[in-house]
Amino acid sequence: MKINEYFQLLLEGKEQEAEKVRISTIPNKLIKFIWLDESENDEFKFLTLKNDEIWFANKNSLNDPYEYKGMLIDKEKFIKAGYPIEIIEKYQTIFDFKDYGVTCLSSNSIDYLPMWAYYANNRKGFCVEYEVIKKDCIHEVLYEPERIKVASLIIEYIKAINSGQEEKAYCYSKIISQNFFIKTKSWEHEKEYRIVYPLDKNSKGMNVSVRKLGMRTSRIVAGMNCSEDNKKKLNEISNSLGLGNIIPFTVHS
Repeated sequence: MKINEYFQLLLEGKEQEAEKVRISTIPNKLIKFIWLDESENDEFKFLTLKNDEIWFANKNSLNDPYEYKGMLIDKEKFIKAGYPIEIIEKYQTIFDFKDYGVTCLSSNSIDYLPMWAYYANNRKGFCVEYEVIKKDCIHEVLYEPERIKVASLIIEYIKAINSGQEEKAYCYSKIISQNFFIKTKSWEHEKEYRIVYPLDKNSKGMNVSVRKLGMRTSRIVAGMNCSEDNKKKLNEISNSLGLGNIIPFTVHS
């Protein structure tokens, strides 16, 4: 994403122009890999697929310990500016976002083997491809070499709130919310895109309709090592969704 242009437009209060820049980077198709392991969780995943829904997980269940921690308060700058430690720690909670769930998608090709290994139990699971109809709620993940320290951004955000400058505060909040979509460079090969969704308090996650998210399920691909029983279930679901038979995954030589 043209992140500098996006941020600059937001700082100028040009929210609509900024959104056009952000949305311009969203692809027309995205995929999601699903893990199957013959446990009782498999049936829930089949039901989610059958209902044409996507699971949004609480951040604590994700595999990166630094989720939602791409930005952090620059404590040294706040201390030099005369802020007490209690206020600094309070400002850090701006990045908490604990009541939001996330679903992770990828723009990689379906035959990208590392994703099958990481997220589909070494090709025992399956992959779902989605056609993106509306791109508003989808965000490209940015990969940074290190966590971003911020100070003036938070100060200006608080000032805008306290002075009743709602539009300005909203634009600052859009920049702060980018914390959902920042990961370290080591994850870059995943080519991740995300959607975040508000969860009920203390919820572990929830299902949301694919259509509500502005997407359409276009095909289901069964992993090479997916069991025959699971392939049969996937095939039945695929046909019930009007997608025809599942596509078996094969490694091209």
